[in-house]
Amino acid sequence: MELNYLYEAVRVLDQYLESKEAAWPLQGIAREPAYAFSTLTIGVVLFMLKRSKARLLTGELADERGDYETRIFQSKIHNERAWMKKVGQDLGNRTRQWGTFLDDYRTDPLAVINSYPTHVSQRVILQALMDEQDPGNLLAAPLQFMLQTLDAALKAIFTPGDFVWEPELMAGFREDTYWYLYGSIKSK
Repeated sequence: MELNYLYEAVRVLDQYLESKEAAWPLQGIAREPAYAFSTLTIGVVLFMLKRSKARLLTGELADERGDYETRIFQSKIHNERAWMKKVGQDLGNRTRQWGTFLDDYRTDPLAVINSYPTHVSQRVILQALMDEQDPGNLLAAPLQFMLQTLDAALKAIFTPGDFVWEPELMAGFREDTYWYLYGSIKSK
């Protein structure tokens, strides 16, 4: 899944960075119902790269992942201003999406409990995007505060427990940093 996404994303990443669009549909996977992410954003690129690095890939698959990582880094370096602009756009959008999910829990907890393992991807993406931010950026502090506020809301409804994704990904998502991947939300 991750390598398929990265294959499609890397092919058009430079064009995407030069565009004014916040997100681009990836034609090669947009029609696949199994893909939760079928649009190109910096956050999803970073998320898929992190997930792929958590997997123990060998041989050609490891080489392929390394090639994608190199190409992503090159695009970032060559288009740094555009990269950071897209990071900012994605941060705003993902923060709203994650906040909406937590609001939906308050409204109808039973409707969202089972989708937590899917929706918590937004929180992981937010972390990846925050890691991209320059600490001196004027928006970094307010965004960090907003994320802390959302984390406090999540902690109030969170029950620690098992890792929410495939066990093979645990090595790439340590519990001390990604605590929200180790448990579930309460049914109230």
